[in-house]
Amino acid sequence: TILAISELKNNSDLSRATISVSNTIRNYISNGCNDRIYLGNGTCKVYDAFHVKRCFKCQKFGHISDKCEGSVCCGFCSGSHETRNCSSKNSADLAQSCCSNCKNSDNQDQVSNC
Repeated sequence: TILAISELKNNSDLSRATISVSNTIRNYISNGCNDRIYLGNGTCKVYDAFHVKRCFKCQKFGHISDKCEGSVCCGFCSGSHETRNCSSKNSADLAQSCCSNCKNSDNQDQVSNC
């Protein structure tokens, strides 16, 4: 399925296409074609792209702030304030901080590697 076609910013003679394929086709392109698609007499490099929704209000995944019913959580230090108002983001305290998704996780290995 073709999702989008756009001109490259630095060369309007070239285009970028975003397509969606099954895992079977993606594996074939990856393993059998060295991450290239052959079109006519030319080839195109294939890259994986992911679109992940993340709310900038509560920092959870799967929704955006316009639809958020959660409480405010800082994206830098996990404090209960807006990210733009964080006083820790330029300090040494940030090295000791943990993202809100890891901080609220039951998986302690994940927390220690955050």
